[in-house]
Amino acid sequence: MQEAFLRLWQKREQVAPSKAKSYLYTVANNLFLDDLKHRQVVLKFFRRPHKSAEHEHPAYLLESEEFKQMLEAAIAALPEKSRLVFLMNRIDKLSYQEIARRLDISVKTVEKRMHKALLSLRKLHKKI
Repeated sequence: MQEAFLRLWQKREQVAPSKAKSYLYTVANNLFLDDLKHRQVVLKFFRRPHKSAEHEHPAYLLESEEFKQMLEAAIAALPEKSRLVFLMNRIDKLSYQEIARRLDISVKTVEKRMHKALLSLRKLHKKI
């Protein structure tokens, strides 16, 4: 509910007072449905059979650990601004609009920084 009220507050100049109640209902409903979809994806992932790390082949475990270290190094090597946008989007699950608002930059700037970060990470992936 807090997110719905926050969005109403952010759009207060565009939403007529007579429409505020329906706007809140619509936003809250959409946020609920988005969260429900996300939970279904997570649940589907957890229902998939996973091999226990104890039963994995040692070579696989070593390879996955090396990949993890390479990925962390690649993310750390990103320019600071691109890394920040990448982590806010991929780890914190923030939208480009939310990132732009928090960093006080335009959405286009967020898109450009994200594009640079992804290009850099793709180059690493091709080398592997």
